[in-house]
Parts: sequence; C-alpha cells; structure tokens
Amino acid sequence: MQRIGRYEIEGELGRGGMGVVYRAKDPAIGRTVAIKTIRLNDLTTESERSGLRERLFREARSAGILSHPNIITIYDMGEENGVAYIAMEFVDGPTLEQIVTREGAPGRERLIPILRQTAEALDYAARNGIVHRDIKPGNIMLAEGGKVKVADFGVAKILSQQITKTDIVMGTPSYMSPEQIESKTLDGRSDQFALGVIAYELVTGSKPFTAENMASLVFKIAREEPDLVTHLNPSLSGAVDAAIRRALSKQPAMRFADCVSFVEALAKALSESPEWSPVARGDSGDSPTDPGSGVTADFVVEKKPEAAPAPRARRLDDNTEVGAPSGRRWPPWVLGVAVAAAIAFVLTKPPTKVEPPPPIEEKKLSPPVQEVKPEPAETPISSPAAQPVVPAGPAPVSAPAPVKPEPPPPAGPAKLAFVTTPAGATVSIDGEAATCVTPCELQLAPGQKVIRFKLAGHRIGQAIIEVPGESQVTASLDPLVGTLVIKSTPPGAIIIVDGQQRTEVTPAILKLPAGKHHVVLRKQGSADEEQDVEIKDQVITNMAVNWEQ
Repeated sequence: MQRIGRYEIEGELGRGGMGVVYRAKDPAIGRTVAIKTIRLNDLTTESERSGLRERLFREARSAGILSHPNIITIYDMGEENGVAYIAMEFVDGPTLEQIVTREGAPGRERLIPILRQTAEALDYAARNGIVHRDIKPGNIMLAEGGKVKVADFGVAKILSQQITKTDIVMGTPSYMSPEQIESKTLDGRSDQFALGVIAYELVTGSKPFTAENMASLVFKIAREEPDLVTHLNPSLSGAVDAAIRRALSKQPAMRFADCVSFVEALAKALSESPEWSPVARGDSGDSPTDPGSGVTADFVVEKKPEAAPAPRARRLDDNTEVGAPSGRRWPPWVLGVAVAAAIAFVLTKPPTKVEPPPPIEEKKLSPPVQEVKPEPAETPISSPAAQPVVPAGPAPVSAPAPVKPEPPPPAGPAKLAFVTTPAGATVSIDGEAATCVTPCELQLAPGQKVIRFKLAGHRIGQAIIEVPGESQVTASLDPLVGTLVIKSTPPGAIIIVDGQQRTEVTPAILKLPAGKHHVVLRKQGSADEEQDVEIKDQVITNMAVNWEQ
C-alpha cells in the first residue's frame, strides 16, 4: 500500500489479525503520523463490518475530544476501499511493556514520573467524561525525554456507555477492575484500579491477580485480595502496600479520589524506603505480561519441569486473538460467549474465604487382620476306636459384608427471593415470560437457571444460579443514560433542560436519561435557542449554537 486517504505510507509499525499500523506522512503539512487500519472487507457480514468500523471510529471520537500533553492526539479518520483508518500523532518511542521486557522495571528515578504523567492523563479524561477501560503497560508509550503518551482509547467507556450490545466485557482481564468485570457503570476510579495493578507489577515483578483460566481470574479480581507487596519485595515498606492496596480496593468508593492522589501517596510511601528497588519480572514467580486485548485473557500458566514450551501468543493490536495457535482464529462470538458465561457463573457465587487445609494427624495403624489357616493335622493311626483330631489354632476370621450407602434423596423445588435496586423489575426464568415483580419469591425446580431482570429506563440485569443453592438473588440495575455535549459561540450560555436550569454553562458535557429532552440555551443580548434532543443509551449527542453568524 502506497497511500491511504491523503496520507503517503512510509513503512509498517505493527501488524495484527485484522489490520496494520503504518508510519505515514501528511503531504499537506509534512507531518509524520501513525495510521491505524482495519480491513473491513475481510469480514463476511455487514453487521461485522459495521461493528468493527464503529469500534475504530469510537476510538477517534473518544480521544479526539481530548487535548492533553500526555494523550496521543487524533488528527483524522476515514474509510477507503474497504479499509477504515484513523490518523494519529506519531510517537517515536517504546511502550512501557517493551521497556520492562528489554530493560526491566523502571527504577526509583523513573517510576513515579511515568505513573504521575499517566495519572494526569487519566484524570483529565475522567473530568471530560471518558474512562479509558484498557490501561496496561502496552498502552503507555514513552516519547523522547521521558514524556508519557497514553494510547488506544478504542475501548474507552464514554460516561455510562458500554462498548458492546451483547454484554461482552472488553479490556485486558488482568488489569480490569471488579466493576468493569461486572459490567457496572464506570468512572475514573476504574482506571485507577488498572494503574494500581501496573504499580504492583512494576515494584514486585508479579501481577496481583493471575490464574490458569478465565473463571479463576475473574473470581480472584472480584473477591480475593492480592499478596502483600512486602512479601514479594522485602525492600518495600508497609506504607507502599497500603497505598497500592487502597487503589486495588474492590469497592470504588474505598479508592483514592483520583489517579494523581494515588500516585502522590505511592511516591510518599516509596520515599520512606530510600533503599527500595524493583523486583525483576519473573523473580517473584510471575511470567511476562502477555498484552491481550478485547475478550482474550493474559493468563499466567504454571511452568512444569521438562515440559514442552507452549506456543507463544501472537498479538500486535486489538484485533489479534491472543493465545490462538498459529493459523487458527476463533470467531469473536465464541470468545465472547465463553467469557460472558465464565463471568456470570463466577460472580453469582458468594465470597469464599480460602482457609489452609487442617494438619493431618498421624495415627498408628493396626496391622491388617489376616485369615489364619489351620495347619494340617497328622493322620491318626487307624483303629476302630479312633476319634477325629480337631486341629489347633483360632477359627478363620470372615471379612464383614460391605455396607452400601443409601443414595441421597432427589433434590426438590426450592424457594428463592428476588430483589433489585431499584425495585419493580420483572423477573423471567430461562427466557420465559415474566413471572413476578421484585421484590418477590418463586418456587423453582432444581437445575441451572438464567435469571433476567427488566425495568423500564434501565439496562437488563442477568444472573446464572444453581437450584438448590442461593436463597436470594439480588441485582443492581443501571439506568439508561446518554451524553449531551453542548457548545456555543460565544461560550457562557445558560442551559435549561426540560424547564430546569442547570448549574453548568456552555461548553458543557451533560449526562441525561435516555429519551427526548427539550433544551434551551440562553445568552444575554441574543434570542433563546431551543431544540428537542433525542438522547440514546450509551451514545454521545452533540448540540452547537453560534449566535455570531
């Protein structure tokens, strides 16, 4: 390829399963850019092509409204000959993942500046209503002079927006927050959790959550606490552990107010251990980060002596299936269904405290009972008066008859209570018609059940349960919410939505319930501008007024 759009291709920067990242030049102004592409024609159906096209352009829209020195700038987007593309700032430098792989974790002089610049970028995005959702070492780039550039807002969550319509969780599993796994409403504290995972990994050489399969990994992130950093790196103090552990709190409200506050607390804690040094990756029992993306996982598999090495995962961008054998690609829906099922099954289980097994008490065992066979008696001399001779010794010991355990009684129907927040949701079992309205109780036959909760104005909730098992099923239903971006020329206009004056003035980003809203912009000396706006769930709507025309 020599050209795409108006851009002249100069070389290839990376290649993945569905596209290529090129180095290119904008001939109009002579600027070097990076071009990220997706080959839409490789897909067989229009729905697949539309989905991938929207994902790429979502990246451009998400990052395009951000202007920050630590966020890669988006210049342009388009589609040509079945290839969708975005043109973005070219960063001539490695990712944090590449640095850690080649040189090891950053030392005392570099660690905090890298984390602080990343935190400032994430906090800026959060203030503008955008959550990155896929912060990991592979998305943190270091330009010349040590300047951080946060890349890839392709799976960014705009306010309450969910990336897919099928409840498939997007992101890199080891860095995902508990609320992201559970598909709850996210804010900047979800990215803080991911930044806490990165900090943990950089100072200990190990991720806080690792597992051999998706279900175990999801369970650990949602329910279990990681090892103390002081156990993995004795040069660290308890204050370092406290700072990282707070950023990794299961409840977002327990974390720091923002990412910068976390990094400042970590910097202060590290200063109390002036002799600390990072642990090389793998020295604490972990393997290198496999920067998976999408619904694929970056699992850590225990290495066994003399075992044949597993095929190395292939990955260059968000469209490569990680861990798939060379030449074999799993369809996205297969991965999505597998991940969604694992997450739903694990998250419906109650928290489990892992206790060590009790010590085994040594007991002296009696020697086994053996059947004693009598010695043969000497043959008596034959005589009319001879009597039979009874052999000496104990009588044979017979083994007791085995006792067959009685089979357990068959499981019968069980009564379950259903509770939602807010109340009033209809409950359906295994896709059948609604059966009751929460809070309510139902008698269910034994077996696995798929429960769905529906409430007008809210997203559908779902749980997978086993009957008999839980006595109560609870669900928190998120409202349907969209985003309204309002700009005016000149700025400073009063905003009135559905007859109520807002505290914000233009320019502003409003989070509104899905549905129709009447919006009035009022500027002194100008006529009111009124519009009826349709707000859709998980969608950004723009409204602009220019009184100077």
